[in-house]
Amino acid sequence: MHSALLEILSGITSQPILSVQPVSGGDINDAYKLVTSAGYYFVKTNDRIADPDKMFREEAIALNFISETGTARVPSVLTHGRLHDIGFLVLEWIPPGRAQPHTAKDLGMSLAALHKVTSDQYGWPTDNFIGTLTQRNTANASWSEFYTNQRLVPQFEIACNAGFLPQEQTTTFLKNIEPLLVSENPSLLHGDLWSGNWMADEKGNSYLIDPATYFGDREVDIALTQLFGGFDPDFYRAYHDTYPLDADYERRIPLYQLYYLLVHLNLFGTSYLPGVVNIMNRYR
Repeated sequence: MHSALLEILSGITSQPILSVQPVSGGDINDAYKLVTSAGYYFVKTNDRIADPDKMFREEAIALNFISETGTARVPSVLTHGRLHDIGFLVLEWIPPGRAQPHTAKDLGMSLAALHKVTSDQYGWPTDNFIGTLTQRNTANASWSEFYTNQRLVPQFEIACNAGFLPQEQTTTFLKNIEPLLVSENPSLLHGDLWSGNWMADEKGNSYLIDPATYFGDREVDIALTQLFGGFDPDFYRAYHDTYPLDADYERRIPLYQLYYLLVHLNLFGTSYLPGVVNIMNRYR
């Protein structure tokens, strides 16, 4: 870690820094456990994107917002900032632990409680990020318009410009799915809920991390949990017991998984193209 950044972090924590230990697990940022004489902190840094401070600022806003709802546990935000081309985010250190018998149920109930926080429109006050890609959040009272124009269209544009998909195919697909995009109300979403974006502490309590928060249809979060796996059946039982989903929600799940597959296609390449094409062919 840059020596000048260490000096800044020492001033922020008001404690001498005893050591900096790399933490694995992320593809986008560098992560560290900051050891001071008074305790530990979690620090993320990034010097590879154009505006890392904005990315961390949006993450801090989301974490603080979720915390204020009193629904799901999230790490407390200490600060964020930028040194030259290095952005950084300083969070509470959550001692990692193993999932215990109550952990999956706790996570399901917490997510359901988060989704019960609602708004009168779909969106978020600012654009934020999904991975390193901009996630547009212009507010809209219509879920079908929001999901089409703020989620699928931007990713389709990137994919088409890269030569992954023909433009005419995406245009036809968007017309076909519009009647299917129904929603009960705008729910507060984590926005990027794969298995790597939650953790258990030493007591087995669940924490949400790395949010890409906005108000959207809650089936989107559920769809991503089912896309790559890693969620215990007790998680789904607890969620459904707390906040039951519509009986026909599963018919829309592939449409919401499509967004994340497009993101992966645009970030990581053509290994995700068959999954994208398969979903698009289902809704001809």
